[in-house]
Amino acid sequence: MINGHARGGRSGEIMYAIDGVPMTDVYDGSQVVEINKNVINELQFVSGAFNAEYGRAMSGYVNIVTKDADNAVRMGFDSYFGDYYSDRTDIFRGSDCFKPMATRNLEGYLNLPILKDRIYFFGNYRNYHTDGWINGKYVFDPWNITINRGASYEPLDRYIIQSTGDSSLVPMNWQDRNYFHGKLLIKPTKHINLNYNSILDIHNWQEYNHSYAYNPYGDITRHNRSFTNSLTMTHMLSTKTFYQAILSTYTRNYQHYVYKDPLDNRYTHYLLLQQAPNVTPSFLTGGTNPEHFYRSTRNYLAKVDITSQLNRTNQIKLGIEYGRYQLDYKYYNVLQPAGIPAPLVTMDPFVSVYIPNPEDPNENTAIDIYTRK
Repeated sequence: MINGHARGGRSGEIMYAIDGVPMTDVYDGSQVVEINKNVINELQFVSGAFNAEYGRAMSGYVNIVTKDADNAVRMGFDSYFGDYYSDRTDIFRGSDCFKPMATRNLEGYLNLPILKDRIYFFGNYRNYHTDGWINGKYVFDPWNITINRGASYEPLDRYIIQSTGDSSLVPMNWQDRNYFHGKLLIKPTKHINLNYNSILDIHNWQEYNHSYAYNPYGDITRHNRSFTNSLTMTHMLSTKTFYQAILSTYTRNYQHYVYKDPLDNRYTHYLLLQQAPNVTPSFLTGGTNPEHFYRSTRNYLAKVDITSQLNRTNQIKLGIEYGRYQLDYKYYNVLQPAGIPAPLVTMDPFVSVYIPNPEDPNENTAIDIYTRK
């Protein structure tokens, strides 16, 4: 399996599960939450000839088995830190900007028996942050205005470019992640196991956009929050037969924007995104990305199956699964009222933007909203 592809299949054709509980996002087929490698006990990968229970898997099935708690009290903490280094001095990664704490990882775990041989808890927390390996240079603010004096001037004298940045280096492919994983194991009898799993994954990051390399605060940032809960009961009826019942739910919310409030008064006139000197390919000298994107996926699942080993060579398995999901999707570019004079005339870079109306044929091409169940 390479980068989400298995056996030549497309991305989104792999079915993911955590402790046997399906955790595949119905929107794009990706894994709902990331799993910290230090809590993985076993990784199962099936690349073909699927059993009937994996009916939604097209090119692969991945099941991540996490660690169980036991009767020993254990806790631990570890960390690492560092930075990317380059012997080149440029705006993207200067040799003079090495920061030992630019990339840092903090992690801790706790294994706790609450009631010996009956109730156990295992918890894991991780915070990971990196500034990334590509910097921009803070030369321009989103509200800076470039004045084109016209073709009668020589190319070097054609532009008056407002610049209020301090030329500091700004990380532009950074990410920050907080991960919480709690697992409660209850054994009411020696034949019954109850396993409750809860995972919270919060991820904020920015992807490098070359056009904004000198205007780093004008581009979007991305935010993802995933929360999963599952309850699994395994009952051994005999040495050859057992059944398993699963109840699970997950929510995943993804958003990206420059400013959280789509009506923020810091949004600028759209002409500032077109003002970069065009004598040669150039960077943006101002402007704000108008994109707003919101996606929410909620999923509920109930599953029961029974397995019996009839003899050395024959096993039978029977089960039923019910799933229900809802996908809410909203994508739009904030708009500005028609007829607002150009910033070159008013020297005012800011505009009062609004959300496009999906019922207005003049605006509905700038917005896409739907719900699927």
